[in-house]
Amino acid sequence: MLREALDAIFSRGAYLGSAEELTPLGGDPVAAVPLAVALAATLAHPPLWRKFHTGAVGRYAVTPEAWQRILEAGKAQEASFDASYASGAHGLGDVGRPS
Repeated sequence: MLREALDAIFSRGAYLGSAEELTPLGGDPVAAVPLAVALAATLAHPPLWRKFHTGAVGRYAVTPEAWQRILEAGKAQEASFDASYASGAHGLGDVGRPS
């Protein structure tokens, strides 16, 4: 968990190129205090993640199943778009065709 947190904090690994929008620490270093407390508490007692999850985002966060459906819908839309260009059904010839 510590490695994951450090990767997120320092934009490494899966977080490379990402930018924190909810609590950007660059402009407000005090915003790091709740993050540090939550991280320390969870490292000291890992089951506390459930309290943070339930009390913060648990009721409205996107579930893994919902995220999978979003990804599948995006792929289906992309395939439909590609098929439209391949068949010429869009009526534009090669205009606007991605290279």
